[in-house]
Amino acid sequence: MTRRTSSAGDRHRALAVPAAAGALVLVLAACGGGAGASTGEDDGEAALGTGPLDAYFERIYEEAWVDPNQAYVDAMTEGERDAYYVALYGDQTGPEEGAEEEWEYDWTTAGCQGSSQHAIEEKYGLGGEEMTALQEEMEGLWAQISADERITALTSRWSDCMADAGYPGLAAMEDAQNAVMEEQNAIYEEVFEGAGEDADYEALDAEVQERTAALTGKEIATAVADFDCREEIEFDEVQVEVTNEYQQTFVDTHRAELDAWAESVEAARS
Repeated sequence: MTRRTSSAGDRHRALAVPAAAGALVLVLAACGGGAGASTGEDDGEAALGTGPLDAYFERIYEEAWVDPNQAYVDAMTEGERDAYYVALYGDQTGPEEGAEEEWEYDWTTAGCQGSSQHAIEEKYGLGGEEMTALQEEMEGLWAQISADERITALTSRWSDCMADAGYPGLAAMEDAQNAVMEEQNAIYEEVFEGAGEDADYEALDAEVQERTAALTGKEIATAVADFDCREEIEFDEVQVEVTNEYQQTFVDTHRAELDAWAESVEAARS
């Protein structure tokens, strides 16, 4: 069962993916997927994208991709669907439990998507050590922002505010949301533990929905307290200021690489 977690850096880490992801439409088109389409919906994150580096991300990740093959896949039998995903993604089993060696991605075993992504990286110069190094520096950028003394001081004040509101022991912003998610994960795991092929998954899912619905009030109350504390200390305003400051420095330092990345992705789309 998939566990739900949240992190203050999730959004930025998600953006700092392999550069060829910007050409994902072409990857899946090469696999027979078509061009996809924008959902036209705001996922709640767009409002955060106000800084200099965010402008590049808006050029690279301008659309929310929707799988045009979903109806086709839904009509398959379970066996056909398994074969479809193996052909598309390869047999990505990952490391065996208890294995000491770190598992590494290999595009040659990643099915049609792996070969298509590799072809795009080769054609448009989106891969290689230079791009990997740039992405690693992006990862470090978000860590620097989180460690900035202006942010850590506000986080401490937020923690005190949440404790006064009845939510003690929260050391980081994401802890509030994760506390509720952990309870939801526990319900999923408890209900589906040991469920075999013959299990009544519809009934199990109904039980999960009923039990997680009981957490709605707690989730809303936690979210309201979180919002009120952020407002009280003006956290969002300071975070935007600090983030933009770090982003501008990063853009000034890496403008040539960022321009090349964005132009390559735009060329791949055309």
